[in-house]
Amino acid sequence: MEAKQGKNMPIGGTPVPKREIIELVIRNIPGDQIREMLNIQAETDLRRRLDDFSKNQLVEVLQSTENGHNALEDTKANYPLSSSPTLYLVSVNSWPDFQHLLETTTELAEQMQEAAIRFGLDRTVRSVYIITPAREFVTQIPFQEIPLVYEKKIEYVVSDPESEDFGEVNVIYSLEKAIIWYSREFRHALLLCADFQAVKPILYYCRTLLDIGWQLPYLSEEMLDRLAEGANPRTASFSRIDDDPIGNFDAQSLTISDPSLGELRSYRSLSDDPSRQQTFGFYSSHPDLVQGGMGISRQYGRIWTPTHLRKDSLLALSINLIQKTEQELNREADINPNGFIAYYRHVPVTLGRKKLKIQQRYYFEELIKAIIGARRSRSSEFQFDPVFVRNLVEQYHFLDIVPALNIHCENCGDNIARCSICNSPLTPIVVDHQLIFQCSTHPNEHQYQDNELFPCDCGANIELTFSADIRILPGVQLLKAIHRFLGVIENQQFDGSFIIIGHVLRLLPRNRVAINEYHLSEFQMWQTRAHIHQRNISDERKKQYSQILWRIKEKCARNNRHSSNEICSGCMREVITTARIKTGNDLCLSRLFGYAVDEEFDGVHHGHEIADIQYPDVWINTGEEKRIGIHLKSRERSKVRGLGRSVPSIKGLYTQYCHSAYLATIQGVDLDIIGVSIPNTINDEVREDFQFVSGQFGYPVVILDEEDWFRIVDAAIEKAAVEQN
Repeated sequence: MEAKQGKNMPIGGTPVPKREIIELVIRNIPGDQIREMLNIQAETDLRRRLDDFSKNQLVEVLQSTENGHNALEDTKANYPLSSSPTLYLVSVNSWPDFQHLLETTTELAEQMQEAAIRFGLDRTVRSVYIITPAREFVTQIPFQEIPLVYEKKIEYVVSDPESEDFGEVNVIYSLEKAIIWYSREFRHALLLCADFQAVKPILYYCRTLLDIGWQLPYLSEEMLDRLAEGANPRTASFSRIDDDPIGNFDAQSLTISDPSLGELRSYRSLSDDPSRQQTFGFYSSHPDLVQGGMGISRQYGRIWTPTHLRKDSLLALSINLIQKTEQELNREADINPNGFIAYYRHVPVTLGRKKLKIQQRYYFEELIKAIIGARRSRSSEFQFDPVFVRNLVEQYHFLDIVPALNIHCENCGDNIARCSICNSPLTPIVVDHQLIFQCSTHPNEHQYQDNELFPCDCGANIELTFSADIRILPGVQLLKAIHRFLGVIENQQFDGSFIIIGHVLRLLPRNRVAINEYHLSEFQMWQTRAHIHQRNISDERKKQYSQILWRIKEKCARNNRHSSNEICSGCMREVITTARIKTGNDLCLSRLFGYAVDEEFDGVHHGHEIADIQYPDVWINTGEEKRIGIHLKSRERSKVRGLGRSVPSIKGLYTQYCHSAYLATIQGVDLDIIGVSIPNTINDEVREDFQFVSGQFGYPVVILDEEDWFRIVDAAIEKAAVEQN
């Protein structure tokens, strides 16, 4: 049955609770007048008899005199909400300056519903807006208050038999109030709201229009105990977190209730059971409450009391709750990392535009714990369980991590295990429950298992030991997510990076540089020898050069693209001609790159090189000499928006850049700039990723794309033509 839309329903009645209205009546209305209006006998106890009347009847008596009316209006200010609110602890990581907040809320209040954020007619809360600006007030400490309103849908069945809508569902909207309290003395705010369905819309409204960065927490069991300290449990709910085959209860969740619950054996048994956690409790005789009880739920940090408290009592309660929470949170940061991180489980984690699923969220949080642990360690390291690292590697597609195999050769030093055909770093897969590394582009090539021999370019065979040789680097999206998450957590700001070596996570502090990116045309060798800054390539020649770059690969075709020192040495003695360049016969990108500027670069590593090409050049702007190392990749099929993050060659360049930066840092290699090169158009997001990561490691990047290679080919062909003549 379709519900019919009705009009807004105004807030009715008074928020002042009945017990206080009785006190106002007795203090402000003469006793004889009260008895006459309500027909109360002289011998009847007046206070006790007033409790028998309805709230509306009492308000009518109170408003019968000017004094009573004024007293009621004054008292309303002590009850800003129409009913007993639920208090939501909200963890704050950013809050606007009050002057900015005041200006924004004043402007929004003037616009009222016109500036509302609307959530749709199908939602319980269809809109949130402001009708009163924020304000500051001082109690024990200075507080800011943001009053909000929201329109809540109420469905009802028409019961009037005379109505043509009899028996149908109608909808009206109630305008409800909510309040936010925040003090810069704390890292938490309190949202006072009577409807759970309004909480997330209000949080979204404040994030969007007020620039407040905040999120609902998940209280640990220790925090629940701390908030309930000194009170008597009346009701408690427990959830099973582990199987307990010999336990007395096999239900997933249990709720028990008793006026003397804290003294019962069943309560103590469930509280002490390591396979269960308490998720909720209702308590009486709470030390922070003069009357009534208090409910506390770990989920979303919900705290409520059936008693309709005055504003000053609510604020005093709020201050105590925040203080206890933050004290316990500081304690857990030191001794209970699981509870500390779980507190922030409602903070959304996204990699790019994708939200992490439950399983990936687990690995993400374990990385967060490891980073926090490493920051507290003298060595800036954290030891993982080997099984965790193995599982983490298997999740690399979903977590934006970059796994690789490090090979240590006595002749060539440390390097990444790469495909013998395309030179791309090997990546992991699981086959028959065994972890192996292979080339994703050439999966039919050799697949390497633990303890196998890997052939180095120099001819040496290196034994692989996965437990020591696996390297894991964070992708840019993961690293940004980690920075954001740690920025939310109290006292855990972090802007560096990390590497996992075997089973050990090692922190890499950020190394800031003034310039993150250079361009090939800014260097002396390329200006004075190749003149690439002056080359304008026509569309016709671009088509021709595209075909040339298809044929010239990272490694030449000789020996089935398995380069060696002997093959490359022979190539250096051979003449480069225009015909050879155009056909791409027995040429590699390194040789072509060097030939354009009268340098000899080949397709095999020599000694302890950490890039495909290494050479010095002078930056024209300052005259400084820079040591440059460049990683090369062969041309790929073009994409409309350019090569993106998911292309294997781009992933390979990212891996090689990070590995070179790490090795250069720990080995003190004389390297100033790390280049990445592929003769294609590169997506802007990829460029931004390399600029970001260069700002992490402190090694500026030079990116050689299709346009750069067109100019390199043009310079090489021109040089070959001159030498032929």
